[in-house]
Amino acid sequence: MLNNLIDNALSYCPDGSRITIRVGEATARGVCVQVEDNGPGIPEHRRDDVFDRFVRLDPGVGRGCGLGLPIVQEIVRVHHGEIRLAAPATGSGLVVRIELPRSQTERLAGAFQPS
Repeated sequence: MLNNLIDNALSYCPDGSRITIRVGEATARGVCVQVEDNGPGIPEHRRDDVFDRFVRLDPGVGRGCGLGLPIVQEIVRVHHGEIRLAAPATGSGLVVRIELPRSQTERLAGAFQPS
């Protein structure tokens, strides 16, 4: 999930762009993972479209076949989370915010504890 989000940001942002990754507690619901960039962004009226398989808003920009965000959305769904796209407060770019339930993240964290 995180690999796809970072790869998308690197693919669609021009050289010299800034990509910021934040991880932390968001709400009583659970934890938040956020990837923000100052690239071209996604127009608000097209944000739902990019979760459809093989949709590329501008086929001449970036690389890939339009599967990155649909895969991320499916991973989030399987883990009972939520994903939202927004424009950053600074204006241009994109913020991808994912919230995962605390119970799910605690279970996953436990899976990586040494025995």
